[in-house]
Amino acid sequence: MTAEADGRAFRLIGVGGSTFSDPERADVPDLLDDKIRTYARVEGAMEAVRRKFGRPAISKGRSLLER
Repeated sequence: MTAEADGRAFRLIGVGGSTFSDPERADVPDLLDDKIRTYARVEGAMEAVRRKFGRPAISKGRSLLER
């Protein structure tokens, strides 16, 4: 029997998963999400502020964790 890891470096290419839950219990797809228009309007407003005052003028709160 040969060893699968022989000391050479390798990179993980992808991960898959399936059968986590019944489809009836799954989240509603974005195509049917009635809030998607609201999200698009918010993103559009943020982009308008960035165009007028520059990119750093507005950001999402979650981006503060990256700094």
